[in-house]
Amino acid sequence: MKVRWTDESLRLRITPSELALLVGGATLEQALYVPGGGWRVRVIPSVDALSIHCRDSEMIVELSPTDIARLADPSREGVYAHTPRLRLMVEKDFPCAHPHSAEAAEPPTERFTPTSEYASRKMHAGS
Repeated sequence: MKVRWTDESLRLRITPSELALLVGGATLEQALYVPGGGWRVRVIPSVDALSIHCRDSEMIVELSPTDIARLADPSREGVYAHTPRLRLMVEKDFPCAHPHSAEAAEPPTERFTPTSEYASRKMHAGS
């Protein structure tokens, strides 16, 4: 799972294998540990609506069965929740719109096949 956050948003990008785990009822977890502490995000299948809360240095995102079914729909790119203070996005990880620098040393990553809408936006972005 890729994690990207700003002062107003949290975006999680999941792979096909991670989606399969969610569909099967498993929890996803991504952590970053540095000297002196760390940070972790967990995505938990839940019976409630899409939600997010924080406990110490852990962000917990709960997805309802409806949210997981939406993510599993091949025509959907993600599920979204917006509050006045935070935009939460749980999205499928599609191929990058631009190549990464070799210095980034990005490992190969499993990705979803882009939806037609995603491919169209990507094509028109360069116009």
